Amino acid sequence: MNENVVPFNFLAEVQKSTNINALFPDREIFRAILWLYAKINDSTYAKGQFREQDILTAFTETAPQESPKMQQDRLNSVIGTLQEYYLRYDDDEQVYTLKVFAKNLCQEVERALEGNFNPTQIEIICTELKAKLLACEDEKTLTNWLELNFNAFEPRMNGQVDNLDRKIDTAVAEIRESAQLQEGNVLETLKKIDTLLEGIRKYNNELRVAFTAMKEINTELDNRLMEVDSSNLLLVDLLTQAREFFPGVKYRLDLIDKRLDRLHPRLRQFFGALNKPRFNTDVERFLRFILKNSTVESGTKKRICLPDNIPSFRVTPKKSHFIVVERREELFPAMARKVKTDEQTPEEKRESYEVLGRKVAQQDKITQWVDKICLDCRNAGSIDFADYFFQMVQEEKEDIELASKVANRLLKIAALDDHYTIYINNEITVTLNNISIWEMKIHYR
Repeated sequence: MNENVVPFNFLAEVQKSTNINALFPDREIFRAILWLYAKINDSTYAKGQFREQDILTAFTETAPQESPKMQQDRLNSVIGTLQEYYLRYDDDEQVYTLKVFAKNLCQEVERALEGNFNPTQIEIICTELKAKLLACEDEKTLTNWLELNFNAFEPRMNGQVDNLDRKIDTAVAEIRESAQLQEGNVLETLKKIDTLLEGIRKYNNELRVAFTAMKEINTELDNRLMEVDSSNLLLVDLLTQAREFFPGVKYRLDLIDKRLDRLHPRLRQFFGALNKPRFNTDVERFLRFILKNSTVESGTKKRICLPDNIPSFRVTPKKSHFIVVERREELFPAMARKVKTDEQTPEEKRESYEVLGRKVAQQDKITQWVDKICLDCRNAGSIDFADYFFQMVQEEKEDIELASKVANRLLKIAALDDHYTIYINNEITVTLNNISIWEMKIHYR
């Protein structure tokens, strides 16, 4: 390796304004790029080629209030800036085409706005992905599978999950918008939203069916990770990243389930709020009917007679008569009872103190371990609890009581503190000395 070569520093490069401006142009400019991309897709421009006048037309169509006033020198400046990542110019033909970066970015925008969801397609892709993985016979073919096949699958799978999440956002937005509508329109809108939410849950279940093949792929990746040469750092790193991808997808699907579970009660509450004015109106009409059609019988006790179709009912309860028998303490004194006291022998006291001392010492150990794990998690951002678990078991001479209580304390902390997130994968087990636990990752953000 040449020592004079300066390693690439991503954070330093993105801080440069020249790079940011070239990668992410102004909103009006990006709208024009998207317009050109759409015209290329509908075959307006043959072979995806367009001229300078077409670029000006793109600005005219997307920002008509500004484009007519655009000077030629400003247009040339914009085109010059876009040529770094977005436009390619052919001097001979004097035409422009979109670069790969521009096409990929526009395709991501198109997929995000389209929001198509197809769990069957994911299932087919997973089946093919698994077949190609099983066909890998050596480390070279396995590396090619990870870099080509798996890397192509990962964004498609993430896109499907993101589409599900956006569908929920759309439902939430429609619920909020329904609050501003009139009653008749609100009821129709809410019925559509309820149907939409049920459809999302159905999609989620279908995606879990497709996830069966993913679990088999993850199991195969575990086996390959155990067999691969540890000196092949690139392959080990690729396998580790791929192995962590599927549990991450399952975690995101669980989050979507939780969002749906929180939305349904709110939707029912909203329905109830809409029905409340109608209920109040019915009650008011009923009371007016009673007041108008009821009569009062005269006599020693005035009695209200309700209309014939409404049965009478008692407003005040009947008076109850009780016989109270007084028990006088001087005539019937309470019998004295002997108070029992538990007396401990010195041996029992000593044993009680020892048990209490061990409990206090164990609580101190739990606190020390929890503080250490939380500190390491804050510093590293993410840790594997299995390493700490088996270290505690080893120090306690194969006794898992301390380690179990530390895990329980961490779960309580994560439930109360939003900075900590614990992900438990019951499909992956870690075993040491005949003791097995599920994989448990602790993240800090």
